[in-house]
Amino acid sequence: METLRAAHQGGSTKVRSQSFTRRIPHSAYAQHAQHAVKQLPSQLRAPRVVSLSRQKYYKSNIPRSRNLCSASMSRRSIFASLYAAGGAWLVEHPAPLWLVNNPVKRWVAEKSAGEYDAAAVSSKLADLLAGDDIVVFSATYCPFSLAAKRALAAEGVAFKVYETNTMEDGGPIVAELGKLTGRTSIPHIFIGGESVGGCNDGTPGIRPLIASGGLPAALAEASRRNSAGL
Repeated sequence: METLRAAHQGGSTKVRSQSFTRRIPHSAYAQHAQHAVKQLPSQLRAPRVVSLSRQKYYKSNIPRSRNLCSASMSRRSIFASLYAAGGAWLVEHPAPLWLVNNPVKRWVAEKSAGEYDAAAVSSKLADLLAGDDIVVFSATYCPFSLAAKRALAAEGVAFKVYETNTMEDGGPIVAELGKLTGRTSIPHIFIGGESVGGCNDGTPGIRPLIASGGLPAALAEASRRNSAGL
């Protein structure tokens, strides 16, 4: 394979290759280069390699870039549609309570928490619940936690999030949540200090609550309880 190099000298271009060196006029250089390129293997003749002008480069590459972007957007759209469909199905078919709230899960949560001051953690939990109308105990790795937070954000309501897996006392807090409500599953959402469950399940779960139109009433009740000091 010949490798062409051009060096301008006066009114001509000097073309060197592994096998020859000769001078040719500028007017003949483009034709000579095109002929040499045709001798290259096909994999080296991609438009971005052999385009002889910027105009040709952009004409040959922009459609390809658009196609790649369109394909990427199509994949994202398909994933978003599947995610939304799965969420809608889970709202209609929540996990049974015996699966979500069971003694084995509470036992695992308590063992994972290790030794801690139960009275101090319980007092802290009460303070956290009293601080905001909507409190979400979440985990950064949990897709259901993410779905619950997105659902609340879409409603335009304010809520406070505690990521239990990044809190120093997150394990004890989850264990105390289990003692308080019988539920150690994450996410765990409270409105006005009252548990509504998780993302798709519970009493009734945040997405079923939103789907039924019950969120405004729950927030109104939370405000009433706060005003009454309950």
